[in-house]
Parts: sequence; C-alpha cells; structure tokens
Amino acid sequence: MTAPRPMDDRQTAGPPKLDHTDSVDNTLNMKTIAVAIDLPTLQGLDARVRAGGSVKERSRSAIVRRAVRELLDREMRASKEAKDAAVFAKHRERFAREARALVEEQAEP
Repeated sequence: MTAPRPMDDRQTAGPPKLDHTDSVDNTLNMKTIAVAIDLPTLQGLDARVRAGGSVKERSRSAIVRRAVRELLDREMRASKEAKDAAVFAKHRERFAREARALVEEQAEP
C-alpha cells in the first residue's frame, strides 16, 4: 500500500467543485442518504414542493440538493476569502509601501 500523496499548491482542501446539473440522467450518479429533520422544516419543504417552482425543484431531494450545494459553495467562498484576508493582513505594510511608491511615481511631472 502506498502512502497518500501530500497536497501541493495546485490542489485544494475540501470537496471538489460540484456539478450543478440536476437532470434525470444525473440521478444515476447519486447516492441515497437518510436525513433527520424537524417537523416544521419538513412541512416547509413540502409546502415549497407543492408551490412548484422550476422543474428541477419538484421534489424534496432536488430542493435539498440545491440547498446543500449553495451551503458548500458559500463555505468554500468564505474559506477562500478568509485565506486572502490573512495574506493581506500579513503583508499589509509591504502593500502600503508599494501603494505609496506607485502614487508618488504617478505624481511626478
């Protein structure tokens, strides 16, 4: 058995980019899971299904899939933004010096 490869800069932690297609053909690639949900939330979900909406949202599963995808996308975006903010905070003084130098350079006649 080989040891797992270490992550390099080209690989990202977390789940892979999600495929946002929700078609009949795509159901072959889906797995069935069990989810415990409180009654008011389930009633709201059922009301949403009855209300219609797009063809892709005519089942509990479709709505739950979309909600989970949106949650994962939001969390992945927030994680990236936090990493970017840490880089800016770490190099704040250098960025400020570079910005001042650029402004001074542009101000010269």
